[in-house]
Amino acid sequence: MDFACTWRSYFKQQAYHLRIALESNGNDASGGYAYKDMVDIWKAANATRSDLIGQWWATETTYVSLLGTDSELIKITLPVATESCIEARASYDRCDENATPSEEHGAKEGACGEKPIGLRNVVVGNLQTNIEQNKNL
Repeated sequence: MDFACTWRSYFKQQAYHLRIALESNGNDASGGYAYKDMVDIWKAANATRSDLIGQWWATETTYVSLLGTDSELIKITLPVATESCIEARASYDRCDENATPSEEHGAKEGACGEKPIGLRNVVVGNLQTNIEQNKNL
């Protein structure tokens, strides 16, 4: 299950070059799903104890709500996201229904996992926002 075409995703490039036999069959141009539909699909899979493979992120409420259930999400580790891999990622309009397989798959060197976002950066960013919004406290 892939994100909607308006979201950044390298699912097709990763699946193709890493020989992961998966595809997403959503109803948008890229085969992706809208966020609300993805949440509904995760919930339905949990309720029916159905298998589902998709991408998600660990800090989102759906991920947290599935912890400890039969549908708890399990991280699949892809190759490390080096700077050279990130630079080789496919860059095309994912909403373009005429995108070629060559554009969608990009270079093999661009098939890696997500670049980690340091928790410290998130905390500092949120702290700065809170300080700016609450100057009177």
